[in-house]
Amino acid sequence: MDSVYILHISAPIVADLVIVSVRAYGAQKSLEMESLRRIDHYSRTARVSWDLNRWISVRMEGLGAIFTSALAAYLVYGKPIGAGNTGLLLTMADSFSFFIFWIIKIYNELEVESNR
Repeated sequence: MDSVYILHISAPIVADLVIVSVRAYGAQKSLEMESLRRIDHYSRTARVSWDLNRWISVRMEGLGAIFTSALAAYLVYGKPIGAGNTGLLLTMADSFSFFIFWIIKIYNELEVESNR
């Protein structure tokens, strides 16, 4: 998303560097307004995308912490299985929740990129 919008933002500026007639025709104000409009559009979409990504991250990390905490409580207060197995299960549970988090993020990014 970033490279496409940045290209749209910088395209008029690059084109105007090649054609130095902006000042000759008094088009500075229109170039400035168009650049500000494109920057504003990019900033709005990037901000919303970043905020949604952070919200998904917070929710997934919270669910992972609840899952791991529930498993830890079960392993501590349930049937004893040994310290080594408990540590292994907690490590695997944390890795599993991290893996699920990344699968959801990759799927979300695929969906966003497919909507262009």
